[in-house]
Amino acid sequence: MVSEEKDSGVVAMMLVLQPRNRISQRDDLVKVMTTVNSCTPAEFELKIIRAKKAKQNIERRMSETKPAMVLEPGASIKPVIDEEGVKLLAERLYGISVLELIEMNGYDDKNYKIIEDPNVKNPLITNHCPNGYVLKIMNSMDSQNLSVVEAQNEIMNFLNTRSISCPKPIRNVYGHLYSVESIGGKSHVVRLLEYLPGELLKDVPKSEFLFYQAGEFIATLDTTLQNFNHSGLVTREHIWMLSKVPELEKFKYVIKDAEKLDMAEEVMRYIIEIIKMAEEVIEEFKYAVVPRLGELEKGVIHGDFNEMNILASPRPGSSAPTSCLPSISAPSVEICTNTAKIHELLRCGGRRWTRKNEYRVCGVLDFGDIQYSYYVFELAITMTYMMLVSGDPRTGGLVLAGYTLNRRLPHDEYRLLKTLVSARLVQSLILGAYTAEQDPKNTYVTSTEKADGWGLLKKIRKTKYSPDEEDPTNWQKIANDYLTKS
Repeated sequence: MVSEEKDSGVVAMMLVLQPRNRISQRDDLVKVMTTVNSCTPAEFELKIIRAKKAKQNIERRMSETKPAMVLEPGASIKPVIDEEGVKLLAERLYGISVLELIEMNGYDDKNYKIIEDPNVKNPLITNHCPNGYVLKIMNSMDSQNLSVVEAQNEIMNFLNTRSISCPKPIRNVYGHLYSVESIGGKSHVVRLLEYLPGELLKDVPKSEFLFYQAGEFIATLDTTLQNFNHSGLVTREHIWMLSKVPELEKFKYVIKDAEKLDMAEEVMRYIIEIIKMAEEVIEEFKYAVVPRLGELEKGVIHGDFNEMNILASPRPGSSAPTSCLPSISAPSVEICTNTAKIHELLRCGGRRWTRKNEYRVCGVLDFGDIQYSYYVFELAITMTYMMLVSGDPRTGGLVLAGYTLNRRLPHDEYRLLKTLVSARLVQSLILGAYTAEQDPKNTYVTSTEKADGWGLLKKIRKTKYSPDEEDPTNWQKIANDYLTKS
């Protein structure tokens, strides 16, 4: 009887704990069992009562102070801090005297590259990063969800041990990978990462192979993350998640307000046209994608694989094929593992050759949008940003070709791609316009508009072609042509 009571008591105590992952859950269970086995029956019964009351108090406080996890119109969440304040944070939290400070791009967060004084006062920094560090100050909304912050740190460490190049988090003087600081009257998470050297994809010469590599890399990343689990990601909600497209209705005013301005008639017609396109895409997402979400494969994804988050480096000339893939015109795409089939594909031209100094994808940055979501969303997001870089819808087929090296894409999911790409464009354009309204000096947030995102959306939404025109969104055919050309 006592044993059964103790078993139920273990469960009661575990309910109070908030494990971050399987390892911490195991450690917490060991602590609870140690406590239980050292108690008298009376002491044990008292601990059960206290554990249950503590759980009730936690749940009550959480219900009373539940933070807003999805951006609402009018909310100002970006940190407000000057350079001197950043230097003081680096000194106090990381023992680093700043020799050079450079503000980097950021949407809702503040990011600073730091070059340190060699005399660092942090005994936990034993291997100094010769390329510097990045001090990240998270926006006030995301800073409320500490389980996601922990997931971001753990995912970077996880990938670094699996030969995927990404930043590494650094412990502060208190031994923690982050801290919550009061900045400008709001709470913000502050952490330090090693600066990862390399060129951003947006700054390097573009090639078909580079876009192919982007698809290959993100598929590898998602395949690797199949072995990563974290409870903080399962319930995460964020306005930049593709599943949140229906909520863009609340932000449409940032483009609708343009109708009220005194503009030339030609400009007014253009504004009306893009408003109509945006509304059509949102509605299409609601009836074509939302009902299908339960059928799509899910896992941990990066969520924002764009030209500002991708590192590239020159690849020395090579005469060896870099991949061997089957045709992707079949109902689903399988990885080629049969040796005889590989030789057959090589004879018929199913290979990719690299040119001298052609760039390749070598690393990934910014895990601020990691989420437990749909793999086809990851592909659509990657295709969207690579098409924006090139200005050509055909680029999506090159990304698709690389993606299928490591991940199978069911035909039913392929059929959603045009809607998903359109939805990401509208999401980026509307939220970019909203953020620019809140922070007019931040030119980074309007990068999609500057890349003629509305023009690209118009090309993708086109449905009628003359007999001598090819559909630039027939991504299966484009991918197949790329993979089979000599």
